[in-house]
This record gives sequence, C-alpha cells and structure tokens, in this order.
Amino acid sequence: MGCGGGKTVQKLAHLAPDGRVFGIDNSEKSVQVSKKINHQLIQEGRVEIRQSPVSQLPFSDNTFNLVTAVETHYFWPHPVNDMHEILRVLKPGGNLLITGEVYKGGNYEMKNPKFLKMATRGGVNMTCPGVEDFNIMFVQAGYTNVSVFEEIGKNIFALKATSVAIKNYL
Repeated sequence: MGCGGGKTVQKLAHLAPDGRVFGIDNSEKSVQVSKKINHQLIQEGRVEIRQSPVSQLPFSDNTFNLVTAVETHYFWPHPVNDMHEILRVLKPGGNLLITGEVYKGGNYEMKNPKFLKMATRGGVNMTCPGVEDFNIMFVQAGYTNVSVFEEIGKNIFALKATSVAIKNYL
C-alpha cells in the first residue's frame, strides 16, 4: 500500500522473480514516479502500478498472499476500515506487513514531540498509533496471529498479521 517512489516495489520484484508485484498509491505524482522507476519491470509484466485509495482497493477478494505497507499507514483515512479492506484482498492465511519509524512510544516521539503532536492534530493529518494500538486495530479489522518487532535503538517497528483461514467480515 502506498508505492511512493517505487523503490520498495522494485525490491519486492527482485525478491520474487517468479511472482508479480502490484503497487498502489493515492497520489497521482507517486504513481507516475513509481511507474518511471519500475518501467522495465512493468514492460516485463512483473510489476503493475495503479492509483487508488487504500479504502477502495481495485482488486478482487482473496487475491494476494502478502500486502506490505512501508511508512504509508500514517496517511490512511480510517486505519481499521482500511486494514479490513486489505484483509478482503488477502487470501486466507495471507499476511499484512506494516513497517514504520514514527510511532507513539518510539524514539521519534521522544526526540520530536512537537512535530508528532502537530502531525497528528491536523497539521499534516498523520495517524501515528503505537505498537499496542496496532494490536487492537488488527484484531478489530479481523486479523489473527499478530507479531510485533520493535527495535527501539534503531527506532523502527514491524507488525505482521495473518488473515484468518475463514474470513469473518464486519
């Protein structure tokens, strides 16, 4: 979710040479940049880039084994609903992996409290939940087997959640 400048899409395509990688972003500019960076992979049919909000993914139910969100969840309009929309496109047993550096309770919050306060209170309109907040949101969205990795010294977190074998939709 959120292909941004296209580098993560490119890395994923190289990690899965027999797979197909889809990148989406709500920003038209990001989609253009990502398409440019991944031009060759797109020509080879290994990558596809689309403009779409996370709230309305342009994919059928049960399409993906893995969905990643690298530093993009901050801008999701309704995180629980958006996580549920991702759940819809995951195959049963598929995984959602969210990673980030800025989060409630992390080093960034301690070093830059004014920015984080501004960003989450209308200035930049970011959502910066903490690790425990994510655990709650994953459960509310219908995921199971939530795993958390947090490396405070490097100020990063990663969360992986699995879609249930038989999905229970809201």
